Amino acid sequence: MSKRKTDFRSLKARREGAMARPELRGANQTTVLVDDAAIEEAIKAGRYTKLPAQKRGRK
Repeated sequence: MSKRKTDFRSLKARREGAMARPELRGANQTTVLVDDAAIEEAIKAGRYTKLPAQKRGRK
């Protein structure tokens, strides 16, 4: 049984793509405190789909 070779080029491209997105980088993360109105507006505009854990049970 032969093992498939790992395509390191695609892995590197995926990693570099993820590192280009600051929310996936993991380093230098900034916590932004926003009010409920700003979250609702972002959800309506389609920019944000998940509520933070602490906001889920408040309604």
